[in-house]
Amino acid sequence: MSNLSPLGRKLVNEIRRLASRRRNVYQALMSIANRLESRQGVEIIIPRLIQCEFQSNRGGTTLADLTWFYCRRCGSFINLGEAIRGGHVRNKEVTCPDCGEPVDQAYVYAPFPRSASPHPAGVIVHAFISNSIGSWCRLLRRYKRVKRTDKMRPLASLRYFCPDPREAQQRGCKYLQGNICTDGIVVMRGRGPLRFAPTALTDDITKPLSVAVYEVVGDKKPVKFSPELLPGIEEISLVKSVRVLQVTLCVLVGYPSCPNSFRIHHLFIEDGTIILPSRLLTTSGLVIKVKPEIMEKIEELPGQRRGPMELLHTLSHAFLSRIPILSGLESAEFGEALDIESGEVLIYDNAQGGIGGVEGLVSSRESINSLLMEARTSVECPLECPVACKACLFSDSCNMLNWYLDRHLLKEVMEWD
Repeated sequence: MSNLSPLGRKLVNEIRRLASRRRNVYQALMSIANRLESRQGVEIIIPRLIQCEFQSNRGGTTLADLTWFYCRRCGSFINLGEAIRGGHVRNKEVTCPDCGEPVDQAYVYAPFPRSASPHPAGVIVHAFISNSIGSWCRLLRRYKRVKRTDKMRPLASLRYFCPDPREAQQRGCKYLQGNICTDGIVVMRGRGPLRFAPTALTDDITKPLSVAVYEVVGDKKPVKFSPELLPGIEEISLVKSVRVLQVTLCVLVGYPSCPNSFRIHHLFIEDGTIILPSRLLTTSGLVIKVKPEIMEKIEELPGQRRGPMELLHTLSHAFLSRIPILSGLESAEFGEALDIESGEVLIYDNAQGGIGGVEGLVSSRESINSLLMEARTSVECPLECPVACKACLFSDSCNMLNWYLDRHLLKEVMEWD
């Protein structure tokens, strides 16, 4: 650790702290932290060029294969290479080789675990339907077709269709109901408790897990505020020059409706080296410091998931979730970073040099009071959720996927009510 820069030390500490609270990513994050500490087998990169690939393999695992297309009319699948060779691509439009209709991007298979697994059993797998359970007709010796039976439920209603119902009926197929084959389901087998279910290609399949650390390089300008508006806060400072390092540790992959804690982690690995896509920016932000006695008090609370990290992250979201409303800017224009050892949180402009968003929130006494009063309302949830939800504390710009939040800590420890 002695050879690491101050930002490097903070980064390793934050990764280990994050790992200690999440079983499904513990091994992956500890491996990253250990490699960073020894400076071996890991590389922090700042991407300059993003290249899109139809097929991608990383670390010996198929990350994506987007070369398959699907005909909604007849249920046939066609590969892009086969379509080009067969003359089924005209004016950049792929058509079905069986019925001639235009085809769509085929569904992808995403992990649908029954329980969380500490080991990555796979990631997005976009494969030919032959990988699905029961896709091969043993009687006719042909692949079945896949069609939706309800347009209002395009995924849930996917069923196997017999490739030749007349012949199957003549040969006495016991699985034939009309044109539908009842043998098998459109799901892929996986190792352990995993299965892969079909879903449309959306951003919700992958969730990046990131961490941000910071160091102040400019002077702090204290923000004057009334302590009774926000008990437990020792100091709020405007910093016009703060260096922030954002690091993406891995992506969590799963069905769009799958909770983050049940997703499968996927590391970016090249030739045995873990690649950490990163971003380094110098911007402006608000540093909010909690009173030392509050930090001591939180250490004494019972429960593994009610510590300094949960308190500071919840405090950060009390501001982060309200700032877009007050500033009129998108939530993506702001970011957060925690400093557990110092008992501080940083809310910053998520752009090189800053965009004036944070500074505008403390430009006058009225704006400061509005910010503090809005932050204080975060302890009350209109849905009365157990700890946190979209109605009270969640933010789209959270690096840590809205984990480690508990609005009740602000009431019990900070005495916000």
